[in-house]
Amino acid sequence: METPGKQAERAKLNVLVSDIAAGIESFSSIAYALAKKDAKTGYMFEMPAPDERYDAMRGEQARALAVQEGLPVEMGTLAGLVCVFESINQPYDLAKHYLGDKVFDFLQQACPANNSSTANEYTDFSIKVAHYAKASPLAQTAVMLDLLAMIVIDSPGREFMEWWDQPVMAMQEGDARVRERLILAMTKK
Repeated sequence: METPGKQAERAKLNVLVSDIAAGIESFSSIAYALAKKDAKTGYMFEMPAPDERYDAMRGEQARALAVQEGLPVEMGTLAGLVCVFESINQPYDLAKHYLGDKVFDFLQQACPANNSSTANEYTDFSIKVAHYAKASPLAQTAVMLDLLAMIVIDSPGREFMEWWDQPVMAMQEGDARVRERLILAMTKK
């Protein structure tokens, strides 16, 4: 039998996924177009333009991982959104416009602001670690599923970014099984 807390979390998850389904096509179309334009100018991006196929593959992998871990498949949908949002590097307001207030609130929990900087990379990093530590369990689990999907897809072709170890260690409230699996995947050589 589900506890009232689990039922509330499941209801929240269902609302988020419903809102995502209603606006993701429009959001993605505009967001990827803007990100590609930003990448061409070289002004906003320090990396190549986002790859829509790769992001979709990561979202599918996150859904498969959610099922493997006994989580609702919808958790993978949230992880896929986190992947897209991080990839496109666009402001939260774009998500709010196309995906609504609840998804906007979720993204603010799951993804540190990409346009705020203290001009000190160590301070910025500490702020990001603190951000992940304070995120809701739902947001932490989605972030960890996305990272795990990236490792599964990219291994062994790419070393996992070492700087993710501190944010992952800070995420104590997310799903413990996903966290353990992510830590194992990160430390595997």
